[in-house]
Amino acid sequence: MKSIKVSDDDIVINYTAPKFIQFETPALQKVLDDLKTERFEFVGGKMRSELLKNTIITIDSVGYQLGSGGLHSTEKSISHYSDDTYELIDADVTSYYPSIIMLLQLFPEQLGNIFLKVYKGALDKRVQAKKVKDKIIDACYKILLNGSFGKFGSEYSILFAPKLLVTVTVTGQLSLLMLIERLHLAGIECVSANTDGVVIKSPRDSNIVNDVISQWMHDTGFNMEYTHYQSIHSRDVNNYFAIKTDGEIKRKGAYSFYTKPSEREIDKNTSNMICSEAVALFLSNGTSIEDTVRGCTRMNAFLTLCKVDGGAVKDTEYLGKVVRFYHSTSTNTAIIYAKTGHTVPMSEKCRPMMRLTKEIPIDLDYDWYITKCYEILKDVGFK
Repeated sequence: MKSIKVSDDDIVINYTAPKFIQFETPALQKVLDDLKTERFEFVGGKMRSELLKNTIITIDSVGYQLGSGGLHSTEKSISHYSDDTYELIDADVTSYYPSIIMLLQLFPEQLGNIFLKVYKGALDKRVQAKKVKDKIIDACYKILLNGSFGKFGSEYSILFAPKLLVTVTVTGQLSLLMLIERLHLAGIECVSANTDGVVIKSPRDSNIVNDVISQWMHDTGFNMEYTHYQSIHSRDVNNYFAIKTDGEIKRKGAYSFYTKPSEREIDKNTSNMICSEAVALFLSNGTSIEDTVRGCTRMNAFLTLCKVDGGAVKDTEYLGKVVRFYHSTSTNTAIIYAKTGHTVPMSEKCRPMMRLTKEIPIDLDYDWYITKCYEILKDVGFK
């Protein structure tokens, strides 16, 4: 790998693939060849690559978008289900980007290989925490490991090493594409991919998926972790509900509020939390949307909380720069920006609740929340 200083702000990097990156199909062989000749630019601390930005690989009708952050599939509004013939398996690489760093022995030149000793210690502690299901320690070391990797791209950090950032992100994407290609050639369909793993439609009466993944792990040096799903319901790759076989509900992106209300009374980014909860319960066990919404007694689940630059106003009353509101049957006006007069998003026919109360107001518009739930179901491809 070579890096060339073009100016004080611009760096151009060429990618060198590890020897284990190999493809069998001409289309992916070309992608690899193109990436080897691509000039990855760092301008003002940001990585740029027209090839990554504009490359989508289609395998079994699923599109896979390359990117500066990782590989992402491009599905929209689609649901997949396990049945008597197939099982949905989420296969994620254990600590993917940190594992690439250790596997390829990557370290910032200004720090030397002492970086690897410290980094490996943190990685080992995270892996151990995951084994014993210590979520707090796991989360702490995840932040440490991924944060250190992210600093490879920060010109203000002592960890600044843009060529390492390119190596890790591109190698990660190519390695996943290797696995997807091998599964495809074995007649196995992947239905989704997101940075560090894939969701596989695995035949129940065959060991072929295990055989393919085991060989891939042997060839690359990575380890996989598995989660089994009853179903997965995606608005897109970053926003979805996944129902695990044990009944646990996984929610990502716009739907990723706390599953247990007792875990936190109100989230700083909350927005109609009851809708996500109602849809999750419906997808998991068929609980009626209407019963969940109308039966909820936690007022915070119906609220939207947002920051309003310049402050918000409702019917000439100034509310402040942070506003909390709910959908109401007793008002037809919106909350607006004090400076511009523009409507605060999603605040039409809403009433502010600047002081949180436990009581449900008599003008709470249950029908609005129920309708929103059915819109979410449509968004995630539920039929």
